[in-house]
Amino acid sequence: MRYRREVFAVAACLALAAVVALVGFAAVRNGPVLVLTIVLTVVPPIGAAVFAALVSWRSSDQVSSDSPPAASSGDEPTTVPRGDPGGWRGTTTPTAAPAHTARSVNTRIVHCDTDIDVVHERPLAVDTRYDLLVDIGPHRSGSLLQEVESRWPDDMLPTGELLLRAVLMMNGHPSQTRTLRLPARGASLACDCPEGPHTPDCVPHAAARFPLHTPEQPDAGWGGELVIYYEVVAVHAQRLHLPVATDTHDGLHARLLYRLTESFADLGPLRSRLASFFVPAVGARAIVNGLSFLDNPVSITPAAANNAVRSARQLLYERHLLDSKDGPLCVLDARHGKTDKDFCTDLAILARHGAEIYTALFRDNILFDTLPDLIRHESRARARSVVLSVADAALSTDPATPSVPWSLVYDLPMPGDPQVPFSVCPSVRRFGPGGNGEPIPAHCPEPDHRGPVLCPFGFWGLSCVIEQPPSTSSPVDTVLRRPEPMSVFMAYDPDLDSNSTDQHIVTLVGSLGARTMQTLRVSDLDILGKALAEESMDIVYLYCHGGYSSASAHPLARPGTVLQFGRRYLHPLDIGNWRREHWPIPHWPNRKPLIMLNGCHTAALTSETLSNFVESFVVRAEGAALIGTEVTLEQGMAGWFGALLLTELTRGATAGVALRGARWAGLQRGNVMGLAYTLHGLADLRLRATTDSLTKKEIH
Repeated sequence: MRYRREVFAVAACLALAAVVALVGFAAVRNGPVLVLTIVLTVVPPIGAAVFAALVSWRSSDQVSSDSPPAASSGDEPTTVPRGDPGGWRGTTTPTAAPAHTARSVNTRIVHCDTDIDVVHERPLAVDTRYDLLVDIGPHRSGSLLQEVESRWPDDMLPTGELLLRAVLMMNGHPSQTRTLRLPARGASLACDCPEGPHTPDCVPHAAARFPLHTPEQPDAGWGGELVIYYEVVAVHAQRLHLPVATDTHDGLHARLLYRLTESFADLGPLRSRLASFFVPAVGARAIVNGLSFLDNPVSITPAAANNAVRSARQLLYERHLLDSKDGPLCVLDARHGKTDKDFCTDLAILARHGAEIYTALFRDNILFDTLPDLIRHESRARARSVVLSVADAALSTDPATPSVPWSLVYDLPMPGDPQVPFSVCPSVRRFGPGGNGEPIPAHCPEPDHRGPVLCPFGFWGLSCVIEQPPSTSSPVDTVLRRPEPMSVFMAYDPDLDSNSTDQHIVTLVGSLGARTMQTLRVSDLDILGKALAEESMDIVYLYCHGGYSSASAHPLARPGTVLQFGRRYLHPLDIGNWRREHWPIPHWPNRKPLIMLNGCHTAALTSETLSNFVESFVVRAEGAALIGTEVTLEQGMAGWFGALLLTELTRGATAGVALRGARWAGLQRGNVMGLAYTLHGLADLRLRATTDSLTKKEIH
């Protein structure tokens, strides 16, 4: 009997050793669930104890969800069960986070086509390809954004799976968009599927991958913005700081710009506007921040638009000039401004007309209801003025598209009857002639705009940075990329008031420097044409009379715009003639100047305009962009405004920011005439490459 017990004991020990070996192998391959099955089947009495010990050992051996492996900080894919019709069709999917885990927006810089993080303490290399990985899930130690700032606002968004768009806007590069699908619980997944069910061949990824290519020169301020949208609402925005070949004290990092702080259900009409990829092939449209899914088609007819343009120009003219028997009389004071009371009156007249234009532009009620809130939400999310891109009607290849006075569009309610009262936003006084000249914010700081209200931020030309790029195959965002001294070429009309002209030149030389300014008194157009053949200037500044003249003998022909130098008239046709006769081809291949035409009506376009200086200088002459005027202007006021623009441009401001800032500088004196200047070109155009092209310097 004793011998049998010893044999049984030996057999039990051998069996236990075999079980332990088998259990160890199973634990490595399949985890605690299979271990429990084997142990309970083979040795039931010790199953519970072995399972508990193995679970403890297995857990301590795993890499935590927010601690990436040494060679790669990406999640390892694991097999996912099939059968969910809305789930992923691919063979693998990243491991989901535990249900209770708080989720963060992770942004990681990795080496090209890998998951290996770049060391944050070191700058990026010049002219090198990297990738930015973006996901929403447990916070990763390799993320650029600190955990406290990276939290995803789950409690502000609808429940269930969400389709998100991550948009990356890097300095000097077009925006990129990727799709993220965020389940109710767990980590996000990235794919290239459109809205709706996944396609059969969909291959999910743990993170959205954005390719980056660093500048060719060291840049301490290189970076960009990452914004994540649900529908058309920006939910999370962060600024990326990625110095290139330049050591900085904080290295590679990101900072939070915005996080949704109110429930999506409380966003009013904006929550009902679904994001759309629809972009009309023809017709005018307004696109917010260059994002196709924030496209806003315009439905106004050409005849109505032309009427709106002419009315707007007449109203602007009357804000600073009064017709008399001796000619136009300027009603501005010596500082080119007006009193607080007169300024408020001018603003109300323009706002009433601008509100009428807005009503005519957006006949679709969804756009009509949501576009103002969308613009203001984007300004808050990005902590800067919205860039409103306009497919300009008069510059379109479709002759049926309309021209619109975009800077005068007013998107807040105003009564149609001038006798009906309205409230006046405190910003009218605070940022007008009654204020103390404080910096202009990206959006109105006042929270309440209910009912009919007058607010300067209701005008798109003051709340937004508007760009109206003409039709060209190669839009320009930098005049010259080499670090050379600035050069401004000024050609002026000798028949202008000589005292005002001399004073204007003295102001420009004092502001820009004598070495920057080149001046030419023009009475012979051939001399001007030969001067413009040179590739030596960053700004071509034509300071002259402007007006209308018909190049056709037909009595029904509409007059076109012309520039006057002495007794000679420069017509848009002459630019093409210079190209054929005097200019090398290609013209201005490396240094494409910004053209500024500071005269009367120099960019006054309608859908009936046959030829214009915008296309002549930007397309024929191959300039970068053109800033022109819509109305007749008093010479002294035009010179003062021109000096503001040129000064800010040579100091590094973008064309869009410089124009918006100059408009606000005028408003602070009670002058609304900055709304008569229009930029035809990219808003981000600047004279030189910059260390931080997304840092917008406003004029104070």
